[in-house]
Amino acid sequence: MIQGLGLGLNKDNFLKKYPLDLITGAVNSLVLGFSFYKLTNKYNGYCIQVTRDSDLQTMDIGFVDGYIDITSIETFCTGTTGRISIFYNQSQFTGIKNAIQVTLNNMPIIYQAGTFINTGIKFISANNSRMTIDDYPAIDIKSPELSIYLNYYPINSTGYIFGKFLDPLTLMQYAATSETNFIYTFLYDWTVRTLADQNSTVNKYLFNWINKNANGLRIINQIGNIDTTLSNDLLNGGDLTLGYCFGDPTFLFNGDLKTFLIFNSNQYNNYSNLSNL
Repeated sequence: MIQGLGLGLNKDNFLKKYPLDLITGAVNSLVLGFSFYKLTNKYNGYCIQVTRDSDLQTMDIGFVDGYIDITSIETFCTGTTGRISIFYNQSQFTGIKNAIQVTLNNMPIIYQAGTFINTGIKFISANNSRMTIDDYPAIDIKSPELSIYLNYYPINSTGYIFGKFLDPLTLMQYAATSETNFIYTFLYDWTVRTLADQNSTVNKYLFNWINKNANGLRIINQIGNIDTTLSNDLLNGGDLTLGYCFGDPTFLFNGDLKTFLIFNSNQYNNYSNLSNL
């Protein structure tokens, strides 16, 4: 049984394989790519690694017809809970790692009570669910434009969908947080907050950075835009964490994450194509 079929596209409705191959320049500029969809024909790896509660065995899960292999998950996890130990990065960039969680109880869930969770990997704040990409590079606002796309399903809570921070832990660089019907983005020391596109069940959110000068940038999303000047450069170092941000460890995401993409190019005008993911 598939949970949440009415809350967005399912594998039977998604007939186009390799969606980023249809967008000029998207594949080569995809810095970070986590999704239930196979994003490009150039990617030859898996979607996720599942760990099951019953015996702690793991299984790498690929794709069928461009969508996560639901049948293999259901077969492997029958009678138990299936958790995500690795969310594989589909980017063609080298040196950027996968999202990993090694502690069983902290792993987000993909299969529970006989149900595959179609709306995304389930982060449960009470379980401290989170996944970490070690030493993820900073966004350099002096470089070309950059776009971030999210497809997530909030569950009556607030929390970080993702967060990028530096040591010491209080130096947050940027993050996206979910509230029941909207999202904020925060840039370095809580400088900027922007309201996102809204949907009562599934939030699909695209925002674009445009560098204007040394520390100035413009953020554009479906609601509008905001200009700002950061008080400091965004520096390399630190981790990017899904479902959590170490700068605010009590504010965990409680919801499902289906797609998270970062491009080092302007994909703002491709929102209609990306919103299929």
